[in-house]
Amino acid sequence: ATTDELEKRLKGNPLPFNLRGAAYLGKGDLAKERQSFEKALAIQPDFFPAIRNLAQLDLRDGKADVARQRYTSLLERNPKNVAAMLELADIAAAEKKDDDAISWIEKARAADPKATAPRVRLIDAYIATNRPDKALTVAHELEQAAPTDIVALQAVARSYAASNQPL
Repeated sequence: ATTDELEKRLKGNPLPFNLRGAAYLGKGDLAKERQSFEKALAIQPDFFPAIRNLAQLDLRDGKADVARQRYTSLLERNPKNVAAMLELADIAAAEKKDDDAISWIEKARAADPKATAPRVRLIDAYIATNRPDKALTVAHELEQAAPTDIVALQAVARSYAASNQPL
């Protein structure tokens, strides 16, 4: 009922359909969930929450290629979409394709020079793949970009620890 009311109030907005999809997820109705997210995309093809939700359904169904295609299609329309790049990195990491994951995180880092999330993720990826020197290089960059961001500083500390460097 709430999403019906929102749909009336927010004509032409994909949000009510995305919320309805989440409600169907809670009810376990995967078919209606998918339909709701697809309706959201019919209204706004680059609506990231619906793209992500559909990609999660695709991944749950073992269709990583379909999920990957959703994000790459979005990147064709919006080449600097950091969130899509980070999702592609997650898919690559889940497939144990560490170099592909790092490549996507690097692209996200280049797409938004001020964003801290790609740098934090890159530090962790470099540490996980036993490349502490690269993690430390990114950490120096992050220290300058976000000197008071606690999440960033924690990543910086992890990079120093992985490199056996004093803070």
